[in-house]
Amino acid sequence: MTLFKKRSIPYAHAIEGGIFGYLFLHPLTMFINNVMHRHMLDGSLHWHTLQDGLIQSLNAFSVLMLPWAMVFTLVGVVIGLYFGSLQTRLKKHRDELEAKVVERTAELTAANEELKSVDRLKTDIISNVSHELRTPITITRGSLELLDGENDPEARSQLQKMAFNALERQNQIVEDLVAAATIQKGGPKLNLEPIDVKAAITLTCHKTNAKAIEKKIKLLHRYQKDLPPVYADYKKLQHILRNLLHNALKFTEPGGKITINAIKKDGVVEVSMSDTGIGIPEDAIDKIFDPLYQTDPSATRMFEGTGMGLAIVKELVEAHEGRLSVKSRLGKGSIFCFTLPVVPHMV
Repeated sequence: MTLFKKRSIPYAHAIEGGIFGYLFLHPLTMFINNVMHRHMLDGSLHWHTLQDGLIQSLNAFSVLMLPWAMVFTLVGVVIGLYFGSLQTRLKKHRDELEAKVVERTAELTAANEELKSVDRLKTDIISNVSHELRTPITITRGSLELLDGENDPEARSQLQKMAFNALERQNQIVEDLVAAATIQKGGPKLNLEPIDVKAAITLTCHKTNAKAIEKKIKLLHRYQKDLPPVYADYKKLQHILRNLLHNALKFTEPGGKITINAIKKDGVVEVSMSDTGIGIPEDAIDKIFDPLYQTDPSATRMFEGTGMGLAIVKELVEAHEGRLSVKSRLGKGSIFCFTLPVVPHMV
């Protein structure tokens, strides 16, 4: 019954039960009582007996029968309250069950999407890595084949340099793959020791200077006086600097400039790397540290890379309890900053 939808279920059923007791239960009881009384007197059941019982049942609404009417109304109210509370409990259990079904469905949907995402990630890794590994191998093979029949010293030197650079690039890709695998297994293991940041930056710049000269890019580095050593893993720090510098060189046009600054700031050393490159689209800034993210994911993209370099940088910086940030303007360049803790007694 739905006479009182706006009321709570138990009270609505109490009112409906009271109406049921007064209008139906009370007259029915009188009818049955009268018929059974007549039957017990003469031992038979006739139509007149049923007719008389029906007429007598109408007296249930007379003033004389008001006390009985109240009793049966109260009985109806009690019955209504019982069934109302029962329905409330059933509704509560049903709602809880439906909520659990919705929750489990959402969990299964999320798990399914995660599996699809992992599957897509594996596909992208295989596609990107296989392409990036084939490229330096192809360049090296081609250079060596040309070198075999080349007698001009200058041309031989250029071919050797090309082959060396290609192998160096392949080595970087392999190191990124190893770092990514280590991170997936629970994070990189750090061999922490006091490190001279200036020496680490200078070495990284020296290793990439040939690439900067080739693209006619100015490579500058500036340090604050009395810069304290940081507490870091030397190889991991080199990996951070190399990936950031390689990224800056890749996206900076010929004739541009890359500047590396290192300063002490609030108990940490902050290293910033600014470039005059192409910049990052605003809607991509929050995604560039995601594994395998490419601002241009097409197969014909201009810039090489597996899309893991910045993701690895982020993981390595955070493993040192540092912070990584980026500011960029499209067409104006980018500034990447990361912090490393200063050796405790030097703070």
